[in-house]
Amino acid sequence: MKKESHFCSVALLVLLVVVMVLVFETRFALPESIPLPEDIRIIPPSSDTPKEIAVLSGKWKGSWWSEKNDRRGEVILIIEELDLTRQKAKVVYAWGALVDRMYSQKEGWVRKEADLTIQDDKQVSLSFELGNSSMRFFIRDGKLEGERKAPGGGGREGGLRWTITMKPIK
Repeated sequence: MKKESHFCSVALLVLLVVVMVLVFETRFALPESIPLPEDIRIIPPSSDTPKEIAVLSGKWKGSWWSEKNDRRGEVILIIEELDLTRQKAKVVYAWGALVDRMYSQKEGWVRKEADLTIQDDKQVSLSFELGNSSMRFFIRDGKLEGERKAPGGGGREGGLRWTITMKPIK
């Protein structure tokens, strides 16, 4: 009788784990597992850089989210240098591995030159292309927010769309 009870408990536990894996099919990358280049060098903005722009400089982390497929992916964005004269920024964009039943992404990073757009109301945004995705980041209420658009998926704008709110990291 004890062996049957033990077997049933183990079988129930295994079934519970299988159900949890199916329901929560996406594995999240921990920020510590996101690869970064060894030669990161953040150049602080000059003292005459407006604070609305200077706040971009540094390391940010967040998690993309897509309403269409409820997929999340951890990323780190590092703004190494702001060049107001050329309206460019040197950035490192890094991501963790993401695996679910329909999609697989290996972790990685890229160093890019991003466009720095400054509007009349001092609203600033950073944008760059990554593969077939267009990335755009901007400051709103002291947080770095962003959107990523890619073709496919039949989203509202004819493609997939993800959003993110990022927090500064040390």
